[in-house]
Amino acid sequence: MSALRMFVIVVAVSLVCLIAPAQATLINVDFGRFAEARVQSGAVVWGAAGDVWQVLPDENPCGTYSLVDSTGAATSATITGSRSLGGYGTDSGNPPNPSNLMYDYIIKDSMTVTIAGLPANTDFSMVVYGAGNNTGQGNGFTLAVDNGSDTASTTGASRDIDDGEGVAYCFLDGYTNANGNLSITTSRHGGWNGFQFDVVPEPGTLALLATGLIGLLCYAWRKRK
Repeated sequence: MSALRMFVIVVAVSLVCLIAPAQATLINVDFGRFAEARVQSGAVVWGAAGDVWQVLPDENPCGTYSLVDSTGAATSATITGSRSLGGYGTDSGNPPNPSNLMYDYIIKDSMTVTIAGLPANTDFSMVVYGAGNNTGQGNGFTLAVDNGSDTASTTGASRDIDDGEGVAYCFLDGYTNANGNLSITTSRHGGWNGFQFDVVPEPGTLALLATGLIGLLCYAWRKRK
């Protein structure tokens, strides 16, 4: 095998290794009533039925708790609440869908949740679920980032995620700070059922590394000619 062909193979394998880590692990958090990592019974906006959700029950004080991913595996991420991460739920009001996630919720005047232990300066997206058992018991959410913030809200007109964005769930986008942290603050006395987030490596970083490898390949090819 020629040296050039071997170099091409090495570059190709390196590019694959760069792309593979970009497929981030989904983390699901449910503000519930029971201390367990449980399987979600219904479909959600991201992921699928059968995914594991980290449940933070009403017994939790304002401490720091480790998070698992959608397969149940441990992660480096932790969560801390400015108030107890207590869940509250009731069968009254409009029926919840999916029943596990939208049945339980936090209801506080305002609180901040901080997630730590994530890759620093990294882009991410988030789905936030916010609806209580009473019609109109939605919530407003602010995601803090170093140079600004992203805001979104839910009306809480129903607890059925099939009613679409802005009713029982909304999206937030941003990036972690230099310490690998992010924080979400609620803005009113409304329901907060849980959230999902998926952190991915910054595309610019991967593109820069890939460009460097391609440049080396071109240099080797020209030198061989």
